[in-house]
Amino acid sequence: MKPNNNTVHFYPLLAIVVGLLGCPPPGPGPVVDTGDTGAAISEDDDEDGFTVADGDCDDSNPSVYPGAEELCDGLDSDCDGLLPVDDPDTDQDEDGFSACADDCDDLNGLIHPAAVDIPGDGIDQDCDGDDTLGTSTGEDEDEDGFTVADGDCDDSNPSVYPGAEELCDGLDSDCDGLLPVDDPDTDLDFDGFSACAGDCDDLNGMIHPAAVEIPGDGIDQNCDGEDAIGTSPGEDEDEDGFTVADGDCDDSNPSVYPGAEELCDGLDSDCDGLLPVDDPETDVDGDGFSACTDDCDDLDPATYPDAVDIPGDGIDQDCNGEDAVD
Repeated sequence: MKPNNNTVHFYPLLAIVVGLLGCPPPGPGPVVDTGDTGAAISEDDDEDGFTVADGDCDDSNPSVYPGAEELCDGLDSDCDGLLPVDDPDTDQDEDGFSACADDCDDLNGLIHPAAVDIPGDGIDQDCDGDDTLGTSTGEDEDEDGFTVADGDCDDSNPSVYPGAEELCDGLDSDCDGLLPVDDPDTDLDFDGFSACAGDCDDLNGMIHPAAVEIPGDGIDQNCDGEDAIGTSPGEDEDEDGFTVADGDCDDSNPSVYPGAEELCDGLDSDCDGLLPVDDPETDVDGDGFSACTDDCDDLDPATYPDAVDIPGDGIDQDCNGEDAVD
């Protein structure tokens, strides 16, 4: 039968009306929530050649990936867990400061924010924006034999010049950029402490503020002003096989003696002068963190509190209690 002309014209008209009314075309059906809240770790969403599984710590930014150049933009571009201001990779002259940390000449190791500014030489050594005003660099104002040009960092004080004896007076007498409390030149017995830093016998390397005090031997090993009171150094009071004279730093506790296992109990069990939180012997996987310092898997060096957490892999790399969600 031949179709009615009215019917033929009706259907195109109906389609136009449906479109104007905004009725959606038939689709594939409702979206099913699979519960996958993170991007697939094997997908390279920013097309920078690295996936989350490869260590890309921001897979939405193509300039961020392992090995990328670290810029002073506040981003961890190379995914090493360090921001530019703290990343040694950004310190080109290795003076402890980078351009991200206000080093105004990161190709010159003598110029950085903590440097001593030499007055009148036209160079801003301490990066404060200008050269320190002072005497002419060729004049020896304090008559100590050194001018500013020779490295005299205080040409108004005749006891301050390059090579002068460093005293515990709070001055950088030898002009090496270090105050006495921090200057290794003042540590005569090389035990890490000088008289300027509280070493009460700077000719004996066994005596300093961090030393283990041996009770009852008449010697103030830890420089606290007195000898610790305890048992005779030859008696083994706790019967652990070690006396005070043998190095037992707590002869009232049989679990504390030289060579004992260091536990996360706040005690220096092995008598090495270090508490568990600071003792590298408690760091089993050698990642810089131990169970005593919140390492949640001390057998995996890729898991520790400062690690970069890979979203969606089911592993809590940064030990915050959960896996990151991208």
